[in-house]
Amino acid sequence: MMSLKPVKSAVIVPIIDDKEILLIKRSKNLKNHPGEIAFPGGVIENDEDPIKTAIREIYEEISIRREHLTIIGILEGVFISKTNFQIIPVVSKLERKALEEIKINKDEVEDIIIYSIEELLKLRRVIVPGFWYIFASSKGVIWGATARIINDFLKSPYNKNSN
Repeated sequence: MMSLKPVKSAVIVPIIDDKEILLIKRSKNLKNHPGEIAFPGGVIENDEDPIKTAIREIYEEISIRREHLTIIGILEGVFISKTNFQIIPVVSKLERKALEEIKINKDEVEDIIIYSIEELLKLRRVIVPGFWYIFASSKGVIWGATARIINDFLKSPYNKNSN
């Protein structure tokens, strides 16, 4: 049986003032993961590395420019067997003033959602340790790869809040 090579992709984990995380609600018209809460991101193109992809995607999806981002690290990749995607999470500081410039690309994004890190720490529920997490609130339910990436961030040295 031939195995397909995973599709490499990158997402950006935008951290505001070491206190908040910006996420998007994906458009209901998208083929993959419609309506889900996720990080801005997409497929790594031929000449790109994960950082370039993450920066390109946040601009394409919500118009945040490179000068408002400071890349601080990369988390462990997450593989999604259902779609055969290998996701590389790029952690970045995001200047608060950039929020004023956001223009949502409605073809890809329905809305932006900002969670405080403190709120995420309280909402975190472990379903399968080391693998499956869920964050549920009135803002929506975060699960799957996005929840795993958030959990990895919360445990990482990039999180300046105690956990």
